[in-house]
Formats: sequence, structure tokens, C-alpha cells
Amino acid sequence: MTKKIIVIKSIFCILVICMFFLIGVLTLLNNNEISIKEGRTLTTFNSITLESIKDESVFNTVTNAFSDQLAFRDYLIKGYYLINLQRYVGDVVEGENNQLFLSPLIIGNKENYEQKLINISKNEISNVADEITKAGAKFIFLSVPRKDAVMDKYLPSTYIKGTDDYLEFVNILKENVSDKVYVMDAYEIFKKNDVYDVFYTTDHHINVRGAYEIFEDIISIVNNDGYNIQIGTLEDEYIIKSQIINGSFNRKIGQSVKCGEEEMNLVPKTTSVQYTRMDDGKVVDTKVFGDGNTYAEAYMGADYAETVITTNNYNAPNILYVGSSYTNILEAFSVYKFKTMVSIDYRHNITGKSIVDYVKEYDIDYCIFICSQQTNALSISGIKQHLGLK
Repeated sequence: MTKKIIVIKSIFCILVICMFFLIGVLTLLNNNEISIKEGRTLTTFNSITLESIKDESVFNTVTNAFSDQLAFRDYLIKGYYLINLQRYVGDVVEGENNQLFLSPLIIGNKENYEQKLINISKNEISNVADEITKAGAKFIFLSVPRKDAVMDKYLPSTYIKGTDDYLEFVNILKENVSDKVYVMDAYEIFKKNDVYDVFYTTDHHINVRGAYEIFEDIISIVNNDGYNIQIGTLEDEYIIKSQIINGSFNRKIGQSVKCGEEEMNLVPKTTSVQYTRMDDGKVVDTKVFGDGNTYAEAYMGADYAETVITTNNYNAPNILYVGSSYTNILEAFSVYKFKTMVSIDYRHNITGKSIVDYVKEYDIDYCIFICSQQTNALSISGIKQHLGLK
């Protein structure tokens, strides 16, 4: 009996050693630069060189690399959340009133992230803004927080809320960009105007009401510069139609959450505005406001590498949006108030044109830059990508 126990223990020890050896090897072979789940850049072993070994900070780099490149890291993170008894279905969390959220944003090395944010604010963001200003346009950095940072009253009690971190990161951005960068924070706009339910119930995008609050703020900036763009309430400007939406979070979990109708589709009341639309260099007849039940179908039809819309608003300025899908609803609103609306998405744009090139080509007056994503409002890699730098 004793021999059997010894054999079992030996086999167990060998299996454990083999498991740790396998994890160690896989970790050393990993070279992931970005964590989609955590929404941040990762430290890689490629960051370590023979020269850097002389530097005391190399030990911190090695430690961070082992942590960030740990094999099966995503599964371990998910397990951590589950141990904390959060109501997860995959990467989606169900809160009160059927509100769906993405798993919390966890910054593994906060000090390292903040230093990167300082550097990119002082350098890449400020440099692009300076060039755009010289080209005759105003550069507006619009930060849209994640849903959990705003609608926190619906979160499960054990959810790791990201509001404080988001506000801290926005302040770092504000303190370190040049005076050529106008930072517009959607969180501040919502709080100032005392609006709360600004995201769709089962989606990560700003809803009609939230987007219109932001758009009114953009118009205020434009009018303060001497223009005279008339804008009424949402009800003054549009016929609002509601339906059950097909949200991005709900699609991840097989439409398992049942919700009521929400304001989704807009029909402009004005008939005076006419426009011509080009997507990726081709004239199309796609309407800027659709009747579909997804965010993309309702606003602009999809995400395009390049959209150029010219209108008969001859006395209005020209506006450029740079970013991902968060720009879509603002683009649609802008068509009815601006002379030319241009949008570019560097996730797809392979023209080789820089933001400044677009500013000059279309005589842009206002450049609205939105790097926000569902994973992270201020992702370093996202900022670089949408600046057209990677």
C-alpha cells in the first residue's frame, strides 16, 4: 500500500513539474503585444536586450514580461472574475435592468501604462495636433468612456468599476497635451447635463440621447468660433423610432437577454439638406440614417476606411472624424449641419494619407479624434492606430 502511495505521489509530482515546465516554455515563447480582453499593451521579452541588462530597470521589465506573457493568461483572468462571483457569460457581465457590460478593464502595470500615456500625450498626440493647427483646423480629442464608467449604478456589486481609473487617465491626458489639443470628455458632458442612461442596454455604443448631448457640445464649440449653426432639440430635428436592438454584447451571448424597445432609428425632419456620399472612393446611395436594428445599420451603414459626404450647407464649416465605430452616429448628425463631413478609420484605411493630408485636401475646419473602443477608452495602441502611426 505504501509503495502505491509513493508511486501516486511521484506521478503527481512529475505531472505538476511537467505542467509548470510547459507553462514556463509557452510563456517564454509568447510575444503578444496587445491584450484584447484587458484592453492594454503588454510587455514583451523582445523589450530586453544585452545592452539593457546593465540597467537596473531590466528586472522590472522581465517581471512584467513574465506576468503579461503568462501562458493561458486570458483563462486565468476569467477565472479570477468567476471566483469573485461576477455574473459572467464569456466576456459579458449582466447587471441590473438587463444592462450588459464588458468584463472590467484591468491595468496590470498601472505605473507603466500611465508613463506611456504621458509620453504619447506630450509627443504623438501633441505633434499631430500642432500640424493640424498649422493646416488651419482645430484638433478636438473626444474621449468616450466605457459604459461601466458611466452607468455604474447598474453594475453587479462585485464588479471592479473603472470610473476612478478613467477620470485619472483623462486628467493625465489633459495635463500633458499641448495647448493645440482641445480635450472634450464625454463623461463630463453627461454629468454636466445630468444625463445617465446614455448607452444602449445590450451594446457598447452611446445611444441616441448620449450622442446628441455630445453633438450639441461640438456645435457649441463651433458657434463660439463665430459660426451660426442652428440646432434644436432631438425631437425638433428628428422623428425618433424605437425597436428592440441587436446589441453587440447580446450577440456574444446568443441574444440571451430579452429587452424592450429603445430609441434607435432617426428620420431627419428637414428636407432642405441634400448630400452626395462616397465610401472608399466610390459614390454610393447609402443613407446616413438607416432603419436596421444594429448600431452600424442605424448610423452610416457600417465602418468604412474613408467616407466623404458633401452637402448644400454652403455657409457651414467642414468637419473630419477620425476613429472607429464610435464616430458613426456623430458623423450622421454632422451631415445635416456641416458643409463637408469626412471620416477615416485607420483600422481599414490603407491609402497612406495622414490626418493632416485629409485636413488639407478637404479644407477641414474641425478634426474630431476619437480613439475610444469597447475594451478601453484610452488604449495606447488604439491612440497610435487612429493617429495613423501604426
